[in-house]
Amino acid sequence: MNVFVIYCLIFVLSLFSTCLSDDILGCGGFVKSDVPIRYSRVEIKLYTKQGSLKYQTDCAPNNGYYLIPLYDKGDYVLKVEPPVGWSFEPSGVSLRVDGSSDPCSLGQDINFVFRGFSLSGKVVSKGTTDGPSGIHLALRKLKGETLQETLTEVNGKYTFLNVMPGNYLIEANHPTWSLEKSQISVTVTDDSVVIDKNIEVAGYDVTGQVISEGEPIKGVHFLLFTSVNQPLTQEIKGCKKEPIKSFARRLHLKFLCYVSSDDDGRFTFPSLPSGNYKLIPFYKGEYIEFDVHPSEIDFLVEQGSVIFHENFQVQGFSVSGKIVVTPGGKGISGAKIYLDGKEQATSQENGIYHLENMKTGMYKLEVKVPYVNFDPIVVKITPNTPQLPEVVAMEFSLCGEIMISQLPRKIDTGVPRRVSISWDKEEISILAEEDGKFCAFVKPGTYVIKPVVSSQEEEYGLKFSPTERRVTVLQEPVLSIRFVQYLGAIKGTVKCLQKCSNVQVLVTFIDGLYHKYIPVINNKFVINDLFPGKYEISALKEEWCWKRSKVEVTIESEDVSNVVLEQIGYHVTISPSHSTRIRVVYPSKSTHEMNVEKGISVHCFPEVGVYELTPVGCHVFQEKTISYDTENPSVLQLIATKHILTGIILSEENVSDIILTVNKHSNGDKEAEVLTLGPPQVKNGKVFSYKFAVWVQPYTNLDVEPSSGKLLFRPPMAQIHVLDDCMEEAFSFKGISGLFINGDIVPPLEDVKIEVKDDSDKVVANVRSDKLGKFSVGPLDSELSYEVSAEKEGYILKRLDKLGHFKAFKLAEVNVFVENESKEPLSGVLLSLSGGVDYRKNSVTQQNGQLSFLELSPGQYFLRPMLKEYQFVPSAKMIEVTEGATIKIKVSGKRVAFSCYGIVNSLTGEAEPGVIIEAVGAENSSCSLYQEEAVSEQDGSFRIRGLQPKCEYTVRLKMVPEVNQHIERATPKTQVIKIESSDVTGIRLIVFRHFNQMDVSGNVVTNQEYLHTLKVRLFGGDALDQAVHTITLGQNSFFQLPPLPLDNRTYMLRLDTSLPGASAQPDSTSVVFPANQSYRHFTLHFRPLPQAAEQEMTQGSLVALPLTLVVISLLYNYNKILPVVGQIFQTLINPARTVASGEGTAAEPAGGRRKTKPRKAQ
Repeated sequence: MNVFVIYCLIFVLSLFSTCLSDDILGCGGFVKSDVPIRYSRVEIKLYTKQGSLKYQTDCAPNNGYYLIPLYDKGDYVLKVEPPVGWSFEPSGVSLRVDGSSDPCSLGQDINFVFRGFSLSGKVVSKGTTDGPSGIHLALRKLKGETLQETLTEVNGKYTFLNVMPGNYLIEANHPTWSLEKSQISVTVTDDSVVIDKNIEVAGYDVTGQVISEGEPIKGVHFLLFTSVNQPLTQEIKGCKKEPIKSFARRLHLKFLCYVSSDDDGRFTFPSLPSGNYKLIPFYKGEYIEFDVHPSEIDFLVEQGSVIFHENFQVQGFSVSGKIVVTPGGKGISGAKIYLDGKEQATSQENGIYHLENMKTGMYKLEVKVPYVNFDPIVVKITPNTPQLPEVVAMEFSLCGEIMISQLPRKIDTGVPRRVSISWDKEEISILAEEDGKFCAFVKPGTYVIKPVVSSQEEEYGLKFSPTERRVTVLQEPVLSIRFVQYLGAIKGTVKCLQKCSNVQVLVTFIDGLYHKYIPVINNKFVINDLFPGKYEISALKEEWCWKRSKVEVTIESEDVSNVVLEQIGYHVTISPSHSTRIRVVYPSKSTHEMNVEKGISVHCFPEVGVYELTPVGCHVFQEKTISYDTENPSVLQLIATKHILTGIILSEENVSDIILTVNKHSNGDKEAEVLTLGPPQVKNGKVFSYKFAVWVQPYTNLDVEPSSGKLLFRPPMAQIHVLDDCMEEAFSFKGISGLFINGDIVPPLEDVKIEVKDDSDKVVANVRSDKLGKFSVGPLDSELSYEVSAEKEGYILKRLDKLGHFKAFKLAEVNVFVENESKEPLSGVLLSLSGGVDYRKNSVTQQNGQLSFLELSPGQYFLRPMLKEYQFVPSAKMIEVTEGATIKIKVSGKRVAFSCYGIVNSLTGEAEPGVIIEAVGAENSSCSLYQEEAVSEQDGSFRIRGLQPKCEYTVRLKMVPEVNQHIERATPKTQVIKIESSDVTGIRLIVFRHFNQMDVSGNVVTNQEYLHTLKVRLFGGDALDQAVHTITLGQNSFFQLPPLPLDNRTYMLRLDTSLPGASAQPDSTSVVFPANQSYRHFTLHFRPLPQAAEQEMTQGSLVALPLTLVVISLLYNYNKILPVVGQIFQTLINPARTVASGEGTAAEPAGGRRKTKPRKAQ
């Protein structure tokens, strides 16, 4: 009874909730192209996400505009489908139309940009109709620029995409194959091109290799033959045509040419036409002839290279060699030759040796001769090497001696000396014996031998004479090389401005540990017995300045003399607070200016007496002039109190009214200074320069603002914080002449709104035109660019070439009236008008069937009416709109298809939005190809449009991958409708959602006295030692577990008791089940085993007691049991959802969700 009431309620609610939506969305945009194309040949198609065609249209022939009406929200794919070979970007756009945030709902253009046509052709093997894959082709402009590259596919086909109209050259090439007619000229105009001229491959390369025991063999001839009956259609190139005389002729074969193997044993026929060939190897050395296997081979050249993967083999020779002093020189006799460590031969007087019974392989060859060294070499001995390379002596003995009389004190006498031997750009070092003797093996050549002296030892004064010896080693050792230690002396002169009294000379060795004071006698000094090295010579008189305060000298292989120390003046120390320039008046009254850096600096004054020093820089100091006496030296202190700041103004116009306002802020005090700039300085005859200067105390803030009645300044004002220093050209302004824009409206039009914006899109002026259509704006910054716009309602104002000049056009209008077959107004028709100057508008006719397009500029427009299920006459129309014209157009619509209206509800009667319903044409009929679909709205209603008359359709829930994933099934499963000449209404579907959780309930059959001792425990399949949920029964035998995830895991339900020592019947207190259904109900039995003192219960009491408990439980828990009963009823009407009950369990009520509200689609 309750179920019947629910169905009645659902039906009543559906009647009130059903509504139809006539809202129309549109997806529109342009097919764009930089070159002229025929837009009308391009179609735009709208598909569902599953690939069903919903709508198609062609483009406006004048501007490529398109519009596709949308009657349902959902997922779609918008595709451009041009003629074959035409390329567009993108080729398709995925859309999720939601009515608010997608491009169609927002009215945004979806544009497809034309990228070009296709060029296709074929590369064939000469004399055939097919060709190979892998040939490289390049598409070039006639001037040589490469645009695209590609490779041929199977059968030699190739295609270039995205090719714009023009003249092109196609060039083919391949790294190994020979091509004929490798270039083709082609012209692309307004469509894709299939080239009828083929590029031809003249021949393919054939390669192989010949070896002997793994080693390549050079000089094997490979002769190419063909059958005498096979005609040769073209000449073979890249091989030798003359026959080999020693080869026996074969009558049944026709000789073509031959090639020979190279150093790697490889041979190549570079270009053989397609056909059958025979290849015969032939090898003959200087003394013997070898067999090559295989002796011949047949092969076929088809559409590519031929590679013989199985190598040809030469199938067990003596070799000779020579031991020499130099390459090509005198031989060495008595040299013993070893191969792989075993002695094999001894050289004769001329150095020649012989090796017998050799096999192909790699060998290590060593030669041993007294006092001469040879490098071991690895040689390859093959039939290609009957003569081994010469073995040349590599090294000879080179010996000598180092003689030391006394080492500097810092050098350890117990360390043996090393000797360096260098040649070319190489160098080695050897260790001498304790007595200084050394010896080494070297290769023939010229060598430089020198004792190794470290940089530290050189600093300590160790040097040898000679420092090095150059020795040439030819064909014998060199034994007598000697090096001896060297010592030296320093001599010099001191020159003074007055007498050189109390002057000493300090001689310091660079290591800092050796120094000596030498008195100056008669302006001369000398010191002897010095180790070689670097020394510093300095005069000890700090208050004097010297031409060179220190003289560095180096004792190398000779004594140092003529060292001069010369006084040039007296030291003066100056310490200014800032770098400045100082004018110095000498005692002789001559003057000199010098730069003095900040801080303490020492200067040299060349005269004796009193000097006058005056700062003349950009600073003001506390003392303007300071005196200094060379006889009483002291430190001169200079402290600055003010600094100068300078600036400049540049202008292309000579003006005399520039005022500079300078505001000074320091320690809370304010001071203003106004400067009137003087006459400008002309720069390059065009730019006028105005300079200014300000004296400022340190740490002052300045605001500087120039002004003029004729100039604009950039920047208009400058701010700066003055630190404790001068600032040259701290300010720089540019004076700009003001710009005036004088505009004009043609023909004259009054009260036109004029707006001027600069290049930052900032509005700088708003004016209106006068009666003559003229206006003026200014002055403006001439260094900025400006955009002038004009507008007036009812007019289009077109910019002319000159800035601020416009041509006015009075706007036109197009009035459209749409009627149906009965001559009655037809509303809801989508009209799309595009054209003119970037104009497009899409609107729907009103109840009166009319729609007006206002404010149209002159030009050509394209009109297209659209309404699904209708055909229109005309289907599209080009309209020529003249200035100010009013054009009326009448369109007639005929209905050619109809709709199916319905609603989708849940079992509880609530609306189910977002469900896709489809109508499919009946099978085995002319309507079987038709398919339409719709998505239910928020109120559950749907409308399937475009159903063809005289057709039967099956209306059903659309069940394909990724569609309606939240819906499990619908009832009824299908409904058949027949379309005549009107719409079909009243279709209703009830859908059932997938559940993602499982409810578990149960009851326990036992005596009432045991209920309070029982607990129901739920265990997970992977954790049987830990309960997931525990429920204490108390006085109620019915229990309900919390929802479980529908994840197919295994669970165990178990009944436990707290009775001491109690036990139940086996297998009656637990059950195992998987979580794979929305609802399960279990019945558990608890019956303690009887004790010996207890009386047995009668069979009647065993049956009556549980039955009584069940009845009581049902009455007590009717509000929980009722949904279970309802679910059982639903199972009866839909037996596909029932499950068999097992031992200890009750049958599962179908749809066991208790008080579950219907869920919305995600």
